[in-house]
Amino acid sequence: MVPTSTETPSSSSSSSSSSIPGSDYDVFLNFQGEDTRHTFTDHLYEAFRLRGIETFRDSEKLQLGQEIASELIQAIENSQYAIVVFSEKYADSWWCLDELAKIVECKKKEGT
Repeated sequence: MVPTSTETPSSSSSSSSSSIPGSDYDVFLNFQGEDTRHTFTDHLYEAFRLRGIETFRDSEKLQLGQEIASELIQAIENSQYAIVVFSEKYADSWWCLDELAKIVECKKKEGT
């Protein structure tokens, strides 16, 4: 997990997105859809939802080969935390790697 703030996940409230100005989401999920969308990532997303943790995950409608969409960049920038789900084909996806690069960039900008 790559926190995008100095707050730890256990210290945040179940509706913490409003506690950090500019945060639309508590968590941004970065994952390779073919590998984990209908298994691990779905279970993780649902567990967060049931606990009131506002979570962004991308749509199945995203096209292969497209550049990272501005909507995804905004979601990454406006998330308190990012969770990267590594899987067998994760590194084969330029989309996943572009998202990961953006997550790292945001973390560096924060200086933590």
